[in-house]
Amino acid sequence: MTIESVTYESKLNAVEVLPEAGTPAATAGNRKITHNQFSKSMSIANVTKVSYGEHAMTAGGGSIDFTDLPGVNNASVDGTGLKVKSIRLEAPADNAGPITIEEGASDGLDIGMTAILAPGADVLLRGNDSTIGASTKILDLSGTGTDKVKVSIALGT
Repeated sequence: MTIESVTYESKLNAVEVLPEAGTPAATAGNRKITHNQFSKSMSIANVTKVSYGEHAMTAGGGSIDFTDLPGVNNASVDGTGLKVKSIRLEAPADNAGPITIEEGASDGLDIGMTAILAPGADVLLRGNDSTIGASTKILDLSGTGTDKVKVSIALGT
């Protein structure tokens, strides 16, 4: 299997309508400012493997093992020797409480942040090029009961 392309998009765009009183010479359709200067869209080079899956906790705890990630047709994706190019984490809206995602206490993988996601929240991170190995492969999950986190991962060189 070959990865043809991966696109990283991080956007928080807003369209602001200016008051007519401050812009009397502009028609309604022209009194708008689009705030988009800090948005980013880019291709991520050298991605060789991807994983998309939902990870459920057991009794409020769990982990994501980057040497055994879900792949297409229930195949396992092994990221050993590869770098985390990008990762997106999402807590489904029907989760009972927040989920904490952090470097594993044992064989921890440093993705450059700890995320605490309320139900319905998500975060997108362009990777810090952490290399996956036998002692750097785990993200720990903690939260409530059998809550889940949806994970999208791009791995490469």
